[in-house]
Amino acid sequence: MNVRWVLLVIGALGCAGEPRGRMPVARNAGVEALSRCGEAPADPPEGARKVPARQVESYGASLVGGTSDYVFLSTRKGAPQLFRGSLQATGAAPVQLTHFAEGVPDGTGARRVISPDGKQVAFRCRAGFCRIDTAGGAHLAQRAGAVGSMYQFGPFIAREQPGRYYFEARWKEARGLSIYADEFESEAPARLVFREPSINGWLQDVSVDGRRALALDMRSHTDWALVLVDLVGGTSRQISLGR
Repeated sequence: MNVRWVLLVIGALGCAGEPRGRMPVARNAGVEALSRCGEAPADPPEGARKVPARQVESYGASLVGGTSDYVFLSTRKGAPQLFRGSLQATGAAPVQLTHFAEGVPDGTGARRVISPDGKQVAFRCRAGFCRIDTAGGAHLAQRAGAVGSMYQFGPFIAREQPGRYYFEARWKEARGLSIYADEFESEAPARLVFREPSINGWLQDVSVDGRRALALDMRSHTDWALVLVDLVGGTSRQISLGR
């Protein structure tokens, strides 16, 4: 006998001990009858479906100088936050350093750098740029960077100038490379130290004395150049071609 007819007959007869009723007109009447009789589980309501476990991501580790510890970004508490872990304390839970409601940005421009003495970490935050202690996340300092810019990348810290940081900013109305200098303890706005409209690229690094910077100039998908920037004199020169 055709399986469909068997199911329809079961749907019409009902479960054992139940009164026989009129044959349902629904096409899946037999399946519904089997579900009611307990011989085939019914699909759970949409709202009762099991939600898959949230995937935890950890990335962007930076070593804390002079220790076996490292600072990294993780979604273990929900929104991305900074944590401090140890290479020696196996199995120990990492210490959460930031507690921002919206988390620490983890997309393009979310850069973090440990201070030369290992006591602080400066990073890109939603307010602009932030700095906290690596021990437990205390002493939060925030700077807006270049107010009104559509994009900021940094910070970069010169080892001989730990109180100052450099960053790149982009503006809708001004094309090219713009590099700013700022200090977490300053009350003055960030200072523009280099501007070149012809450079279509990104800041890569700053020298230990804070006098020079390295930038990448992308003139096309196959034509890349390395540019050395004089942060004191405000000039630049090409030092290498990418092709």
